[in-house]
Amino acid sequence: MPTLVELAAARGVELPDQLIDSIALEVPADKRGWFRFQRLYDVARSVVRGEDALRTVVARAAAEDAAEGSRRLELQVDPTSYAASVGGLQPALEIILDEARAASA
Repeated sequence: MPTLVELAAARGVELPDQLIDSIALEVPADKRGWFRFQRLYDVARSVVRGEDALRTVVARAAAEDAAEGSRRLELQVDPTSYAASVGGLQPALEIILDEARAASA
């Protein structure tokens, strides 16, 4: 089960088809736009709440890339998105860095 689907189910969040249907992600150029992207991004981000969920996302991203043969993974994370659910900005950064360090080991 994809991580996003698993985290959404745990929080009781119903995801829009565009986030779980690979065909729906193939949006024609004339139908793309920042607001559409931002709305879907906000929904996806909303299911990552708490330390366990944040660690899961980092660990699985690293594991999936490694399984595909990647030796490097560049994570782009806005820790302010997760700070409220883990006790602040500093704890969010520490969780992300700690899990990335563990994945690198």
